[in-house]
Amino acid sequence: MLSIPNSKLTTQIATELAIMSGNLYQEGVCMDAVHFAEWLNGELRERDWSQANLARRAGRPRQTISGYVNARVKSPDPNVLADIARAFGYPPEQVMRQAGVITTQDENPPGLAEWIHIFRIADEEERERLLDYARYIRDRR
Repeated sequence: MLSIPNSKLTTQIATELAIMSGNLYQEGVCMDAVHFAEWLNGELRERDWSQANLARRAGRPRQTISGYVNARVKSPDPNVLADIARAFGYPPEQVMRQAGVITTQDENPPGLAEWIHIFRIADEEERERLLDYARYIRDRR
C-alpha cells in the first residue's frame, strides 16, 4: 500500500502527476475529477453501497469520500485512493488510473528497464553511488 506521511508532499506529488498526465481543467473543474466521480458512483451503485459504507470500509471520513464522489477534489490524495482501492478489493494502481493520477506512461518511463538492469548488476558500492546521483538529480529541481 502506498503511504506518504507528509500531506503537503502528497498533495504536491498528486498535483504534479495530474499535470504530467494531462488533466484538463474547465472553469475550475478538473475533468479527471468528474470522470473519477462518475466511475466511483458507478462502483457504489454496482455494490449498492452508500458513501458512508465506502467511508467505513476505506477507513476515511464520509466528508472525504463525498469530496471524491461529488468531484470536489482537484488533487487526489494517493493514500485516500489506495484506501478506496482496498475497500473495493482493487489494486491501488487501478483506482489511481481511474482518478487520472497515474497513466501507463507514468508507470514505465523510457529507460526504466535499463535503469533497473544497471542497478541489479551493480555491486553494493555502485548501487549507493547510483542512488546518490538519483537523489542529487531529484533534489536540484
